[in-house]
Amino acid sequence: MCKNSRWLQGDDVLTTVGVDAVIAILVHLLLIAMTWWVLSAMPIEKLFRKGKTLQNQVFIIFLTIVIASIFSEFILTYLSYAKNLKYLFP
Repeated sequence: MCKNSRWLQGDDVLTTVGVDAVIAILVHLLLIAMTWWVLSAMPIEKLFRKGKTLQNQVFIIFLTIVIASIFSEFILTYLSYAKNLKYLFP
């Protein structure tokens, strides 16, 4: 195969997979931070009994991870679809 081939070769595939992994990690961390920031502005403490601060904090952490995971999977799937469009129009 020539170097300018459309298909990725051994090292190119590993590099692409590595770059995709770094992008996924960064998107997940960014959206976790943004979701935490948004949720910290909401008065969620009013949903819990007084004196239950540990349960309140654990709930907010879990809620942050769930919401951020949903949004990050949407964004990563969209990026994957956009990246694969190049195969539709050779």
